[in-house]
Amino acid sequence: MFNLNFTICHNKKSQERFFLHHFKNTASHDWNYQDIDFEMLGAIIRQRTHDDYYHFIKKTVLRSLNHQQLKMVYQVKPRQVLQTMQPGVTWQILSQTASSEIGAGDLLLSPLNYWKFICHDVISNPKLIKSFANQPKSQREAYFGGVYFQGTVIRANGSEPGYNCCFFADYKTKRTLMLFTNNIDYQTLRQTAEELYEIYNGEQIQP
Repeated sequence: MFNLNFTICHNKKSQERFFLHHFKNTASHDWNYQDIDFEMLGAIIRQRTHDDYYHFIKKTVLRSLNHQQLKMVYQVKPRQVLQTMQPGVTWQILSQTASSEIGAGDLLLSPLNYWKFICHDVISNPKLIKSFANQPKSQREAYFGGVYFQGTVIRANGSEPGYNCCFFADYKTKRTLMLFTNNIDYQTLRQTAEELYEIYNGEQIQP
């Protein structure tokens, strides 16, 4: 079920207003992934750097990529994106959901750019991997910085209405597997991705 009770955020100002209006922390869970975590990070970046999230990410984290294909969701028109095949999901629903998620779903990359980012800027960066791998060792979940760790493999999943993606990357062997879909739901994506990983690597990944 998708929330249709809010409008599309058409620029960074309307994104900030939405974030401030809907911000709420119940502190009732010890482990609960929420997009609000990344939205708060985006707000901190803006406060500390005096730059907006989009331009900061372009100049730092994604500086090596083709920025012609790097867009905020409100900068993209429906004809520029492969349309979803999932019933009942429209571009308006995607735009409403993604544009409200500052730092957690509003920035769009092409699959090729995403692959370049993971392969060249993440798993080929020993300092980054070491720093990230050390963080979750004492946690119940081997999770930090948006990725899960299992041995030398990092993995992550992403989902927006009508679209799902995942990746597995071994930072020792550099073997990488990515899957992008516009026609299956999130749980089917995860199951399919784990099966592909087993075929590709000859071993199972922990769920």
